[in-house]
Amino acid sequence: MDSDKSKTFQESSDKTVNVKDKITDIKTDLLFQYCSMTISDSILIINELTPSNAKGIHFFNKNSFKYITSTGFMGKGPGEITVLGESRSSYNSKAIWVDDYGKMVSWKFPIDSILSNENFIPTEKLKMNKDSFQVKSVFINDSITIGRSVIPTSYHSMDISTTKLNNYTYKIEEYGYIYPDLKGRESYSSFDLSTKNEIYTTCFSYVDLITICDLKGNLRYNIYGPQWNPKETKGIQFYGVVKTYKNYIIASYIGDKHVVFTDEGGRVDIAPSKLLVFDINGNYVKTIEVGYEFSEFCIDEENNRVIAYFDNRINPLGYFSLDI
Repeated sequence: MDSDKSKTFQESSDKTVNVKDKITDIKTDLLFQYCSMTISDSILIINELTPSNAKGIHFFNKNSFKYITSTGFMGKGPGEITVLGESRSSYNSKAIWVDDYGKMVSWKFPIDSILSNENFIPTEKLKMNKDSFQVKSVFINDSITIGRSVIPTSYHSMDISTTKLNNYTYKIEEYGYIYPDLKGRESYSSFDLSTKNEIYTTCFSYVDLITICDLKGNLRYNIYGPQWNPKETKGIQFYGVVKTYKNYIIASYIGDKHVVFTDEGGRVDIAPSKLLVFDINGNYVKTIEVGYEFSEFCIDEENNRVIAYFDNRINPLGYFSLDI
């Protein structure tokens, strides 16, 4: 363990704030469940990961939360999406690339085309490599994405690893520092990249670890949590979604059982209910107790607020201000 690149932390009550009573509802007539979120310019983009509507991608004005339009027809026809994944902005933010894990492609949706044509069907696509395909990634220029890839190891198992992908030649390769010997579920993780801060961050789901690297792939810091163990602690989940905000890294966190069983034999899945905040040098800054469980969030840096999908609120969409 390189002490110069190793950080440890303990949460502190005097560095904890509670925002439960400061959440503002985002009201919409759209009904959907588990989703992913991203922001592109002034648009909040929500992808239904278990679509219940004819279109699975919904646009809102991120400032007013007014509904704009929906896109991404679900189906098996040309340009339709069979298994909807996440959206990521192109390098110039003029389009989104939408993952389709059924057809193993990413579809290009130009923003202007979506806004001008409610029946837009994409035709341009990028192929996914079935032996290694990115599930969390960010463009660092017009053609290259860095992110976390699924690498199947058998019909029922996989590793998750950092990769660099040329989206036009389809060349994909493992990239940069990878924490030693984290395989299978221990490698499961979330990812974010900041071109402004020239870092990318990996937060692990089943071991209490964050890694921060520069964009050349060099390790900057390993952040070891209070329950760090290189082997999975059965039933315990740590980090969920991670985002970079200004000069901070913000990650959802459980640090406890993610599934509990009732006396009647029922199963209850537990989502994170707090955010941990670190600076980009790996130092613990504060804990934000949200007070409700949430499975997804994104950050509107311009308006200094967190937008979240809550699992146990009457209104599942809401936001609260960030004060760091």
